[in-house]
Amino acid sequence: MNVPVTGPLNVPVNGPVNGPVNGPVTPGSRQVWRAARAPLTLLVLVVAAALSIALATAGGSREDLDPTSTAPRGTRALAALLEQQGVTVTRTTSLSTAGQAGAGVTLLVAQPDLLDPRQLARLRAAATLVLLDPGPTVLGALAPGVAQVGSAPAGSLADPGCPLSTAQRAGPAGMGGQLYRIGSLPPCYPHGSGGSLVVLTIGSQRVVVMGDATAMTNAHLAEQGNAALSMGLLGQNERLVWLMPSPAVGAVGKRSLVSLIPQGVRLAMLQLGVAAVVLALWRARRLGPVVTEELPVWVPASETVLGRGRLYRRTRARGPASAALRAETGHRLAARLGLPAGAGADELVSTLVAHTARPREEIFAMLYGGVPTDDTALVALAGALADLEKEVSRT
Repeated sequence: MNVPVTGPLNVPVNGPVNGPVNGPVTPGSRQVWRAARAPLTLLVLVVAAALSIALATAGGSREDLDPTSTAPRGTRALAALLEQQGVTVTRTTSLSTAGQAGAGVTLLVAQPDLLDPRQLARLRAAATLVLLDPGPTVLGALAPGVAQVGSAPAGSLADPGCPLSTAQRAGPAGMGGQLYRIGSLPPCYPHGSGGSLVVLTIGSQRVVVMGDATAMTNAHLAEQGNAALSMGLLGQNERLVWLMPSPAVGAVGKRSLVSLIPQGVRLAMLQLGVAAVVLALWRARRLGPVVTEELPVWVPASETVLGRGRLYRRTRARGPASAALRAETGHRLAARLGLPAGAGADELVSTLVAHTARPREEIFAMLYGGVPTDDTALVALAGALADLEKEVSRT
């Protein structure tokens, strides 16, 4: 009798194929390409978008607040106005040059959070120190008493709101960004409980804390009182040293590797990671009910049985073999004796003792005994189980 194989084929087919072969089991290159082209296309699009974001962000960050840049986020226009007023503007990336700024010099730090506390301490000699968008660490080192209390949209138009003469002369300006507060003093250009501009005096140094540098940029300098405010804050001394720190200025070994990666690259890597997770979830194998499929060949049932038996013998799996024999025999005996499907061992053994002349210990050893020690004992067990079935069938 030939039966279809609906599970994995564990043995080779040694004889001729008894059924039609519908086609190759292994997918061809065309099928592989059809299955893979959609995820590959998605991956290429994600990589291209991530690279575009990284390049665009990295390219703009080099020009942000740079006094030599004419880009919208640059500050070349402000530097030119200051120079027309007799202020010498010096752009530098050197911490040593910035640290030498003393009396009669205004020192502007474009990204102070890139510096560690030891380096920030070298900036206390300047007559006027201007900090753009400083964080808590910078505030604690150079502007003690100033607290960061929130944020507002960058470039938000606000009134001075404080008695500072420079702010009063400039009038409304586009000042948002980070918001600060110092004690009960009214902050300049307020938004809620804080303001975008705080000016304080520490010893002989005047410290200006600005939470938003939008008013200084080329794109917004001509709006409202932005130019007047920027020139008033930066043009009070004859020299202006404009420090543009970079990650390389920071102390080696005191910053993590992640902090040295540009923000655009980090965003691109995050986007790629999310895309990879989504792709993996999409293509992952779903767990569900077992689905049987007919193989393109028909194998005689005897060959399947012999093949499985050879596998048991080759691996010396006497335990699984004897367990399979006992389980199938017990199932058939229970059905023949009219026992329910959930009948236990005691119930089955007791019923067999009542239908045969065999002692209880012998029947229990046959159905639930130990593992045969060798092939001879396994064959003997199989014969004993067969004899037990025959004896029950005669009663």
